[in-house]
Amino acid sequence: MTMEYPVDDVNKVLISGKVGTVPQLQRLSNYTHLCYFSLSTIERWTSPDGQPMERNNWFKIEVLGKNAEYAAETVKKGDYYLIDGYLRYEKYEEKRSIVKIRAYSLRLLNKGAQPQEKQFNDNNETFNGLDRPTESHRKDDRQP
Repeated sequence: MTMEYPVDDVNKVLISGKVGTVPQLQRLSNYTHLCYFSLSTIERWTSPDGQPMERNNWFKIEVLGKNAEYAAETVKKGDYYLIDGYLRYEKYEEKRSIVKIRAYSLRLLNKGAQPQEKQFNDNNETFNGLDRPTESHRKDDRQP
Protein backbone atom coordinates (compact mmCIF):
# COMPACT_ATOMS: atom_id res chain seq x y z
CA MET A 1 0.00 0.00 0.00
CA THR A 2 1.44 3.38 -0.97
CA MET A 3 0.65 6.53 0.89
CA GLU A 4 -0.50 9.61 -0.94
CA TYR A 5 0.67 12.98 0.25
CA PRO A 6 -1.26 16.22 -0.21
CA VAL A 7 1.76 18.15 -1.60
CA ASP A 8 5.01 17.41 -3.41
CA ASP A 9 8.27 17.44 -1.48
CA VAL A 10 10.29 20.64 -1.72
CA ASN A 11 14.08 20.75 -1.73
CA LYS A 12 15.08 24.37 -2.31
CA VAL A 13 17.80 26.60 -0.88
CA LEU A 14 18.26 30.34 -1.28
CA ILE A 15 21.43 31.55 0.40
CA SER A 16 23.66 34.61 0.21
CA GLY A 17 27.16 34.99 1.54
CA LYS A 18 30.84 35.50 0.89
CA VAL A 19 32.90 33.04 -1.16
CA GLY A 20 35.53 31.69 1.20
CA THR A 21 37.72 29.55 -1.05
CA VAL A 22 39.08 29.72 -4.58
CA PRO A 23 36.69 27.67 -6.75
CA GLN A 24 38.11 24.28 -7.73
CA LEU A 25 37.27 22.65 -11.06
CA GLN A 26 37.31 18.86 -11.18
CA ARG A 27 36.72 16.50 -14.10
CA LEU A 28 34.40 13.63 -13.22
CA SER A 29 34.62 10.12 -14.67
CA ASN A 30 31.68 10.68 -17.03
CA TYR A 31 33.47 13.57 -18.83
CA THR A 32 31.57 16.28 -17.05
CA HIS A 33 32.92 18.93 -14.72
CA LEU A 34 32.24 19.82 -11.11
CA CYS A 35 33.12 23.19 -9.59
CA TYR A 36 33.03 23.53 -5.83
CA PHE A 37 33.72 26.31 -3.36
CA SER A 38 32.72 27.31 0.15
CA LEU A 39 30.31 30.07 1.07
CA SER A 40 30.27 31.83 4.43
CA THR A 41 27.23 33.36 6.08
CA ILE A 42 27.20 35.31 9.32
CA GLU A 43 24.41 34.79 11.83
CA ARG A 44 23.95 37.77 14.16
CA TRP A 45 21.88 38.09 17.33
CA THR A 46 21.83 39.79 20.71
CA SER A 47 22.48 37.72 23.83
CA PRO A 48 20.08 37.94 26.81
CA ASP A 49 22.52 40.32 28.53
CA GLY A 50 22.49 42.68 25.50
CA GLN A 51 25.84 41.71 23.95
CA PRO A 52 25.99 41.51 20.14
CA MET A 53 26.88 37.96 19.05
CA GLU A 54 27.76 36.40 15.72
CA ARG A 55 28.54 32.97 14.32
CA ASN A 56 30.13 32.11 11.00
CA ASN A 57 28.47 29.25 9.07
CA TRP A 58 30.17 27.50 6.14
CA PHE A 59 28.47 25.74 3.23
CA LYS A 60 29.91 23.69 0.39
CA ILE A 61 28.53 24.81 -2.99
CA GLU A 62 28.65 22.65 -6.14
CA VAL A 63 28.04 23.52 -9.78
CA LEU A 64 27.86 20.67 -12.29
CA GLY A 65 28.51 20.28 -16.00
CA LYS A 66 29.41 22.98 -18.48
CA ASN A 67 28.25 25.55 -15.95
CA ALA A 68 31.04 24.39 -13.63
CA GLU A 69 33.53 25.85 -16.10
CA TYR A 70 31.63 29.16 -16.09
CA ALA A 71 31.59 29.24 -12.27
CA ALA A 72 35.30 28.37 -12.04
CA GLU A 73 36.14 31.33 -14.30
CA THR A 74 33.84 33.95 -12.77
CA VAL A 75 33.43 33.19 -9.05
CA LYS A 76 36.22 34.77 -7.00
CA LYS A 77 37.19 34.34 -3.35
CA GLY A 78 35.80 37.28 -1.38
CA ASP A 79 32.86 37.95 -3.73
CA TYR A 80 29.32 38.04 -2.37
CA TYR A 81 26.78 35.80 -4.13
CA LEU A 82 23.11 34.94 -3.93
CA ILE A 83 22.78 31.23 -4.70
CA ASP A 84 19.61 29.36 -5.60
CA GLY A 85 19.80 25.58 -5.52
CA TYR A 86 18.90 22.41 -3.66
CA LEU A 87 20.40 20.26 -0.90
CA ARG A 88 22.33 17.06 -1.61
CA TYR A 89 23.20 14.49 1.03
CA GLU A 90 26.43 12.59 0.39
CA LYS A 91 27.87 9.78 2.47
CA TYR A 92 31.67 9.61 2.22
CA GLU A 93 32.61 7.17 4.96
CA GLU A 94 30.62 4.52 6.77
CA LYS A 95 29.46 6.88 9.52
CA ARG A 96 30.18 10.28 7.98
CA SER A 97 28.15 12.41 5.65
CA ILE A 98 27.89 15.95 4.37
CA VAL A 99 25.08 18.10 3.05
CA LYS A 100 26.03 20.19 0.02
CA ILE A 101 24.18 22.82 -1.97
CA ARG A 102 23.91 22.11 -5.71
CA ALA A 103 23.55 25.53 -7.34
CA TYR A 104 21.42 26.26 -10.36
CA SER A 105 21.53 30.05 -10.10
CA LEU A 106 24.35 32.40 -9.09
CA ARG A 107 23.97 36.17 -8.72
CA LEU A 108 26.91 38.43 -7.92
CA LEU A 109 26.03 40.86 -5.10
CA ASN A 110 29.24 42.91 -4.74
CA LYS A 111 28.69 46.63 -4.22
CA GLY A 112 29.36 48.58 -7.40
CA ALA A 113 29.55 45.44 -9.55
CA GLN A 114 27.54 45.09 -12.73
CA PRO A 115 24.55 42.82 -12.07
CA GLN A 116 25.43 39.34 -13.25
CA GLU A 117 23.24 36.30 -13.01
CA LYS A 118 23.68 32.84 -14.39
CA GLN A 119 20.85 30.36 -14.11
CA PHE A 120 21.23 26.81 -15.30
CA ASN A 121 20.25 23.23 -14.69
CA ASP A 122 22.36 20.10 -14.67
CA ASN A 123 21.59 19.47 -18.35
CA ASN A 124 23.81 22.48 -19.17
CA GLU A 125 20.83 24.45 -20.43
CA THR A 126 20.08 27.96 -19.31
CA PHE A 127 16.53 28.74 -18.27
CA ASN A 128 14.58 31.72 -17.11
CA GLY A 129 13.62 32.00 -13.46
CA LEU A 130 10.15 30.60 -14.21
CA ASP A 131 11.18 27.21 -15.55
CA ARG A 132 12.71 25.38 -12.62
CA PRO A 133 14.33 22.04 -13.35
CA THR A 134 12.20 19.05 -12.48
CA GLU A 135 13.26 15.62 -11.24
CA SER A 136 15.49 15.20 -14.32
CA HIS A 137 17.98 17.76 -12.92
CA ARG A 138 18.84 15.28 -10.18
CA LYS A 139 19.68 12.40 -12.53
CA ASP A 140 23.41 12.53 -11.69
CA ASP A 141 22.92 12.51 -7.93
CA ARG A 142 24.00 9.39 -6.14
CA GLN A 143 21.54 7.94 -3.67
CA PRO A 144 22.82 7.72 -0.08
